[in-house]
Amino acid sequence: MLDVGQGDAALLYSPDTAVLIDGGEYDNGERILDLLHALGIQRLDAVINSHPHSDHLGGLCTVLNEIPTDVVYLPRYPEELTPTGFLFEQFLETAEEKTLRLTTPVSGQSVSVGSLGLTFYQANLDTYEDLNDCSLVCRITHDDQSFLFTGDISKEAEHALIRDGYSEQANFLKCPHHGSGNSASDEFLDVVSPDFVSISAGTFNDYGHPAQACLKRLLSYTNEIYRTDLDGTILFISDGTSIRPQTHISFD
Repeated sequence: MLDVGQGDAALLYSPDTAVLIDGGEYDNGERILDLLHALGIQRLDAVINSHPHSDHLGGLCTVLNEIPTDVVYLPRYPEELTPTGFLFEQFLETAEEKTLRLTTPVSGQSVSVGSLGLTFYQANLDTYEDLNDCSLVCRITHDDQSFLFTGDISKEAEHALIRDGYSEQANFLKCPHHGSGNSASDEFLDVVSPDFVSISAGTFNDYGHPAQACLKRLLSYTNEIYRTDLDGTILFISDGTSIRPQTHISFD
């Protein structure tokens, strides 16, 4: 879980697999590139953009322009919510120039990437008022361990996922929407029942993330809560049977 301030970025990697989930704001792109170079990653098996808000999409433009990427997974969203800003236009231009394979998976679709299994989910709401609730949720399995990345979904989208049949536990949860007060509902946490939670938030951010109400709910399920605003970049090491966290990771 990369410390990209008030944004989201996560890298899953092993000697033969590399998957990037979101990329923070635009100015985080070079930092993520430095990390990939430090780890000797010259190609990405997949990039997942949970949703095209700038704090998740921005840094991907720089990365995709420099690092060959096999496939980019994107969410579906109503036409009226299509972003109109510079970053989204740059993303589309980069995708066209690099002839990237852009894929919008259907909810419940599973794929294999190296030693990882990826299953995508997306909330089915009657109306979507915010791109956050269109976030592409991804559950990743590594042998007996599972990791759930949730983008910025709210409790309404969480409940829609459960109503449509989502029932999978996860050992690791990337807390929805930076730990906002309207995310990580009790109903959702009852299903996921995480052992470890990571919250991506900027230090002294203007949104008050993570909200105390969200933290209180999370603490009902686990004490293993990690925050990029307090713990910096966090490494969660999986051997397929257990997960071991390390904080304040530097790849310089």
